[in-house]
Amino acid sequence: MTRAFLLGIRLYLRWFLQSLCAEARRRAPFTVHRILVLLLVTFAFGILQLIHWIALFADELLFRGYRKIQIQAPLFISGIPRSGTTFVHRFLQHNIREFSSFTTWEVLFAPAISERVIICAIARFDRLLGRPFNRLLS
Repeated sequence: MTRAFLLGIRLYLRWFLQSLCAEARRRAPFTVHRILVLLLVTFAFGILQLIHWIALFADELLFRGYRKIQIQAPLFISGIPRSGTTFVHRFLQHNIREFSSFTTWEVLFAPAISERVIICAIARFDRLLGRPFNRLLS
């Protein structure tokens, strides 16, 4: 886990430094706006990655059993759009004894187990309040 973390830090630093190189300056010259955006995005991305790595570490402490889960016969559903793949996916989702699946936000954000637990708790709290955060995001 620490090797992956250090590799990620090295890659992020390399990408940031590459955005400052001469080739990048030719395509997008330095302006105050560009420098501020680079710093803001790098800082925000770094904070999100730090939160994610803390959650991954928490998973190792709180949810140790996740490594013992064995997937015996994976089932992949793929197809062209509008061919019924979503219907099949939702149909199989009802049989929780045999199948497990991801929701769209889980696929896009790839949260750690502890992050998912926290996000689901916040969503439940939001539903109790009448979904004000859901309406704000929509």
